[in-house]
Amino acid sequence: MRARDSFSRFVSVQDSIHGVSSGLQFVPIMLYAPRPLTLLTLALAVSPAWSSPVAPMTQVGQATPLAPFIGEQFEGFESQSTQFGGQHPPTGAPCLLGGAFGGTASICATSFPNLIQIHDATLSPYCGSMHRSGNRQFGAFLSSFSLVMGADQVALGGYFASDTIDPQVPDSRLWEVVFLDDLGIELDRRLLQLQGPCGAYEWHGWTLPTGTRRLDFEIVTTFRSLLIDDLMISAVTPIGDAHCESEETSLRERGFCSATGSTSAAANQLRLRAWQLPENTFGFFLTSRGAGMVPAAGGSAGTLCLGGAIGRYVGPGQIKNSGTARAFELDLDLAAMPQPNGAVPVVAGETWHFQAWFRDVEPGPAMTPTSNFTGGLRITFD
Repeated sequence: MRARDSFSRFVSVQDSIHGVSSGLQFVPIMLYAPRPLTLLTLALAVSPAWSSPVAPMTQVGQATPLAPFIGEQFEGFESQSTQFGGQHPPTGAPCLLGGAFGGTASICATSFPNLIQIHDATLSPYCGSMHRSGNRQFGAFLSSFSLVMGADQVALGGYFASDTIDPQVPDSRLWEVVFLDDLGIELDRRLLQLQGPCGAYEWHGWTLPTGTRRLDFEIVTTFRSLLIDDLMISAVTPIGDAHCESEETSLRERGFCSATGSTSAAANQLRLRAWQLPENTFGFFLTSRGAGMVPAAGGSAGTLCLGGAIGRYVGPGQIKNSGTARAFELDLDLAAMPQPNGAVPVVAGETWHFQAWFRDVEPGPAMTPTSNFTGGLRITFD
């Protein structure tokens, strides 16, 4: 992506932001020139299509930390650019062209245009090269920002990092997250504390208090930056949690395994979905009671997230193709979970782990055939 040529007109200290253009390095030289902090807004005007009413996951006024979950993902920082436009809110502020979550949401700045994308060769005075997935991340630079939703959601999370963590300044790891309703009334607030080293992405997610429409991310120490990638949002209570991450596919994306239906063993209504896969690739689901983490399992380019006795869904009609949708699904029979010594039923109280294996190719002109895995999904049945 290429930053707008007019971007420098709005930077009071132009030397503080370099190399936004594709192929260059981003090197924020921290010249702490005085200027007022500004507010950056990520405005998520969510369509009613993914805002069905559900029972709240928390009581009003409580925001609870949430383990990695699989919901509606946004990784569009890879292919979209920022530009001044009339998207939500229609202020002429820089926006992410095309919006977010398939156009059902939008991301815009509201004042100082610190809404930009950065290359994965990002460098800073405090840490070296940074990379999450793909070759672009989103950055809120030297400012607080807000995330505004246009419809009720019950869970939100993503991967956060900072390229301005100073080991000598403990507060440089801290941001405060304020949860507000559509009238701006505060419902709760939580501390976001980055635990890893400078430049390392880590998951932070929350169940949202009923009525939450805005999250303000407020700087604790001035002149700090927050980077974001792989946002997740859900209008329904997520089933299971993502206990193990996948490696990138040949498309520099991560494959996901998610579930819909019911966690009731007696109801026997659970569907698995593998998505964000390469097009027209074959694959199948795996399951086990145990978790594991085996990089390059069987010569694969991915990581096997299962352990112990592993069952494969390779019976009639169970081997799938991702097609042009880049996804495949399977309805499970919880009374007959495949295992090496024969099918077994799910018992209430048990935890099972799921993952999908699929064919892939090695990145590069040779396109050497290989295989890969989605991330792992852990479900406890009742």
